[in-house]
Amino acid sequence: MQGKKCVLLLVIFLSSLCFSPSVSAEDIDGIEANSVNILPSQPVEGGSITIHLGLQNTNGEEKRVEYAIYRDQISPSFRLVKNVIEIPANSLVEVNTTWSGLTAGEKTIWVEFGLENGLLADFSQSFSVQSLPDLEVTSVTFEPQNGAKSGEQVNFSATISNGGEFDAESSQVSLLVDQQSIFVPVPPVTSQNSVVVQGSFVAPSSGQWDLLFTADVEDDIVESDESNDFEIQYTVDSRVDFYHVGGLSVIAVNESLTGPWVYSGLLGMANGDGDYNVTLQLSTTTPGGTVITSPPFVVEISAAVKSCEHTVAISDFNLPVGVHDPEVIINPFGTDAYIQENTTNDKVSTSIEILEIPDVVLDP
Repeated sequence: MQGKKCVLLLVIFLSSLCFSPSVSAEDIDGIEANSVNILPSQPVEGGSITIHLGLQNTNGEEKRVEYAIYRDQISPSFRLVKNVIEIPANSLVEVNTTWSGLTAGEKTIWVEFGLENGLLADFSQSFSVQSLPDLEVTSVTFEPQNGAKSGEQVNFSATISNGGEFDAESSQVSLLVDQQSIFVPVPPVTSQNSVVVQGSFVAPSSGQWDLLFTADVEDDIVESDESNDFEIQYTVDSRVDFYHVGGLSVIAVNESLTGPWVYSGLLGMANGDGDYNVTLQLSTTTPGGTVITSPPFVVEISAAVKSCEHTVAISDFNLPVGVHDPEVIINPFGTDAYIQENTTNDKVSTSIEILEIPDVVLDP
């Protein structure tokens, strides 16, 4: 019976070894973890570190060594790397891995190591991650909120927030719309606070536009999150547009060869609001390349279509003998008090033939 008790105790002892928990130590079975270094040595929030681990085999023969590195706790879901390497006798091997997406505060590196399929030792090393500011554009308002016309000024107010745990120094926020880049200074923003800055831009052509705001556009500040873009849409309404309806007619008063001539047409208006004074002018180019123009005249329009009629004397629009194609031009000098949506429809032409005046001599 005494012999059976000894065998039973030995079996229990061996079984307890098989289920022994990891040992907190820096060497086991002739394998030593002699160093853990991190780079950079002063990591910052949102960044990453490279963990360097030195493993030394003090045995007189080559060994297969198992190791694993964890972030904050020994758990499969927190494991950064697990591997088996061969280390020659009495040799040191360095392994490394990366820990990315660091958050601010105290962090811990846990290491497990030992002979392959053997007991594993573990130890830990702590380090600190410096907190950083985090600037972003959180809201934007416009004046007018929508519906400005192309060429008009649009004012905006942008809220710049610092969601980080560290104060932010002064910086710049940018707005990109069409081909315009607008930069607005931003004062310092303390942690978990916001500031409002104002700026303006010129409304581009009509339509819906994507406006891109970027906080800390010049990267003046190291942030925990450098994704600083904020997109918002703005609708630009169509501007007023004047155009000719139909063709242009011309008649000579009393069919006189020397005029005056009456030019008649219809002037149309789209997207208008109120009364407008529209400048018109007659113009033609002779076969010899000479440009002949009449004095400008003004038509007042407030409806969708307005008939217009203009009489010119030979002294105002002196065309030489021959066939001509005079045209009426809207806002020929570009000085009227409006900006049009479209200028490709600003001309309309007609045809007129100036006949030679007969040289009549009466017999006495």
